[in-house]
Amino acid sequence: ACLRFACSQLMVEHLDPLVNPGVSLSPYLHQQNAFNATMDIKNDHQSLSTCTTCTFTEDFSSYWTTVMYFRARNRTYKRVPQMANICLDGQDGGMTVYYLEPYGGRSEVTAFRPDFRMLTGTPSLRTSQKGRQPCTIGFRRLKRVGSSKAVRQGRGGDTKGFPPEPCHARVGYRRISTSQRG
Repeated sequence: ACLRFACSQLMVEHLDPLVNPGVSLSPYLHQQNAFNATMDIKNDHQSLSTCTTCTFTEDFSSYWTTVMYFRARNRTYKRVPQMANICLDGQDGGMTVYYLEPYGGRSEVTAFRPDFRMLTGTPSLRTSQKGRQPCTIGFRRLKRVGSSKAVRQGRGGDTKGFPPEPCHARVGYRRISTSQRG
């Protein structure tokens, strides 16, 4: 079983209510669909929400990811925009959210607790720590579909770092968040 839906990007801000709660200027940018610096992490924001930028309107979760930059040869940086995924009409940038069945033959799927929070990766990590983290962040080459803003999977599979060969069109990335239940 798979649930896949789009969440449009609403803002790009220096906010992170999970890692830097109450701080109005986090050390890195996020692109997100719904949150602010004063969000009390003790509250169940999903039940308090009244709207969403996601196409699956039963889900009022807040989704966000860090901003990725491209460094040019002249050492300037440019923000890499989020692109809509193919077959998700109405998405404006943002991200595609996937909920997949657990691996390993176990298929007992339950709803997240009201206070559930999930982080992917380590914000302060600057070098590879082999064997210390599961593969929670992966990169995948994407390519534009015709003249639209939509993208689909390009050649090759997922990699832990940026794909090693040059990408003359676009490089897209996806984040894989896994939840193990015991």
